[in-house]
Amino acid sequence: RQKEREFLAQIDSWNKRDVELQKEKNILNSLPPGNGRRVRSKHISDEQQGIREHIAQLRKQVEQIRALIAGTS
Repeated sequence: RQKEREFLAQIDSWNKRDVELQKEKNILNSLPPGNGRRVRSKHISDEQQGIREHIAQLRKQVEQIRALIAGTS
């Protein structure tokens, strides 16, 4: 159960980071091109992809833990 809570806290933290990056990307995309805005937006998209993959892995681990708990109950 402790490990499950840790994973859920990590998922929450990563989700918050993803939301903040999305806000930054939205602002960059609303501005006219120039000053490296599109490049920064692309970097943000790449970082978000990594975050989302990490969240998916954490969710998979949570499901495994829940399956173990259900199997032992």
